[in-house]
Amino acid sequence: MNAIALRRNIAEKERLEAELRQTLERCAWLEEECSLYLKDREVFRDVADDAEEKASQIEKKIIENRGKVYLGRDGSCSTPCRNTGIQENSSMIYY
Repeated sequence: MNAIALRRNIAEKERLEAELRQTLERCAWLEEECSLYLKDREVFRDVADDAEEKASQIEKKIIENRGKVYLGRDGSCSTPCRNTGIQENSSMIYY
């Protein structure tokens, strides 16, 4: 092997070694990012499950209390006028 070919091989080897180091560094960074992503995804799932459970509980309470409260347009609450012959006031919102 002549000197020129030897220099080319050495230069190619050094270039490939540098590229390999960069690839390994990138791989380590991606593995760390993936780990963080998986942890975040699990946390978000837990938060979503908690929110869904709370929404379900609130929906049950709303169904249980339906017809028990009127909310006036001014934000005041009152009980409904059941069996009194009084019709719902147009300024009242039924929940």
